[in-house]
Amino acid sequence: GVIVATPTTLKSFQLVYIETLQRIEETSRCGEITRAKELTLQAKEMAKVLQIFQNGVVLLDEVDMVLHPLKSELNFPIGEKHSLDGADQGQRWGLVIHLIDAIFYASTSRINSFEHSGSSLEILNRLRSAINDGYTQRSLQHLPHVTLLNPEFYQKQMKPILAEWCYLWLQKQHLHGIE
Repeated sequence: GVIVATPTTLKSFQLVYIETLQRIEETSRCGEITRAKELTLQAKEMAKVLQIFQNGVVLLDEVDMVLHPLKSELNFPIGEKHSLDGADQGQRWGLVIHLIDAIFYASTSRINSFEHSGSSLEILNRLRSAINDGYTQRSLQHLPHVTLLNPEFYQKQMKPILAEWCYLWLQKQHLHGIE
């Protein structure tokens, strides 16, 4: 047989297998015999699939990226889940939404996360101009969405404007004394 899968899928599968083995231990220790038997059956099936990978031939595209330990990453949290700082009232995503809103303003002329004021509109219009220059210079791609093609363009043209946009958000959050 042939199995076609992405590297992320293979890593995820291996990590689910390890997590299942840990859950078997936990349920056995807690006396949940029925659940431990169900998990054991699942783990046996997963082991069969992993054995296919072990005995098979693998064709890798872009092997340097797939096998590079720093460029090929998969986050797979296990165990108890804890709330992240700032997650309870959405503050954690406020700045991210504010930044994305500015990028969308270039094509929609609408802003959702901030009021239309003189300084904010001036910054947004400069960003729109920079983004349009990026399309002209082929430093940005327009379709299917705004895509950065030239990191140097971002560093020189967009980042300073986005920093000003961030500064407005920080002021709105009452984080004064930041220059």
